[in-house]
Amino acid sequence: MSTDDLYHPLIIERNRKPLFFREEPLADVILQAYNPVCGDEYNIFLQMEGNKIKMVTFQGYGCAVSKAAIDLLIERLIDNSIEQALQEIDYYFSVLKMEKPPQVEKYTLAVFQKVKYYPTRKECAMLGANSLLSYFQENLSGNE
Repeated sequence: MSTDDLYHPLIIERNRKPLFFREEPLADVILQAYNPVCGDEYNIFLQMEGNKIKMVTFQGYGCAVSKAAIDLLIERLIDNSIEQALQEIDYYFSVLKMEKPPQVEKYTLAVFQKVKYYPTRKECAMLGANSLLSYFQENLSGNE
C-alpha cells in the first residue's frame, strides 16, 4: 500500500481549504496539540456556552492528515453538548480501527480509516481529537 492510498480527496481539500483554520478571539480556552514525533503543532480555540460547544477553531502547522482531521472533527462537534462530543470522539477512534468503516458520504471522518496501516500517521489523525478529549474529560465532564 502506498501513501497515495492514504490521501483521500477530502483530506487534500480540507488541508488546502480548512473551514475552521483561524484564531477565535472569543475563545474560553486555548488548547495545545503537539506531536513531538513529527512536529505538528496547533492551538485549538474552544468557546463554550454552558455545556454546549459554541465554536471551535484551530491554527498552527502540520501535515495534511492532522490538519484535515482537526477540521473535519470540529465540524462534527460544534453545537453539541460535552457528552455528545465525547461520544463523537470515541466513535471517531473506533472508526480508525475498523476493517469496514462507514461510508464517507455518511461519515466524513471515515476518510482516515487507512491511517491504521501507517502508525505515525495514526498519531496525526488523532492529534486534535486527543487534545479535545483530554480537556473535556479533565475539565468539563462534571459540568453536565
